[in-house]
Amino acid sequence: MNYRETLYKNYFKNHLGKRSGEEYKNQFEEEKRQFLRDLESISSSLNRSGKYFDAGCGTGSLLSVLSDLGFKNLSGMDISKEQVDVAKSFNIAYVEEGDVLSFLQSTEQTFDGIFSMDFVEHLTKDELINYLLTVKNKLKDNGFLICRTPNADAPVSSIYAFGDASHETILNKKSAEQLFTSCGFDKVIVWPSSVRTNGFLKEIIRRITYSVYLTFRKMVLFMNGYSNKEVIHSPNLLIYCKK
Repeated sequence: MNYRETLYKNYFKNHLGKRSGEEYKNQFEEEKRQFLRDLESISSSLNRSGKYFDAGCGTGSLLSVLSDLGFKNLSGMDISKEQVDVAKSFNIAYVEEGDVLSFLQSTEQTFDGIFSMDFVEHLTKDELINYLLTVKNKLKDNGFLICRTPNADAPVSSIYAFGDASHETILNKKSAEQLFTSCGFDKVIVWPSSVRTNGFLKEIIRRITYSVYLTFRKMVLFMNGYSNKEVIHSPNLLIYCKK
């Protein structure tokens, strides 16, 4: 048995530490709120009647968000049976268990957009390049790919990069632009993920503390002769690219 078979067998329970149905639901709703915040700047420009595929869809929280926003032609796939079962328990019927890369390589379908949220970090560099080239081939003209992935430049980035034993490849803004451009995508845009803490007072304290810390980090970059414009500081990166 290889490491992926071991880790993905009970991935949702073992990685997120959830044991009850109510905790599953709470996690699902929190994931939806984060997706809404992360995609807020771009979701209004997407065609609701397009055909979209969620690669590595997990429990289907992104698909649920897209459905709530009026997207109709949706599908998703995840290699973890446990996560697919959780998705179906939340009445997300258009989720299938399977290997995303094998599916995309074999299907004759093409898509207006493919989402790879919290997915590409699970691939080795060779697998990632193969995946991106395959995705590009399965996108319609002017189709897009949107990814979310841990940011190597984030403060305490190791929490996000190494907090999951199945992570293989961690990117920052520069390496993401290099990778996606090298795979033939146009208009590669990388922007920060949303950061927010539950609770009004906690959020105010977080913003003040973060502002002070960010100023210090920018000074460190300046002392090392590196432009802050090339660095994103949020825990995750959002990556948008067109075919």
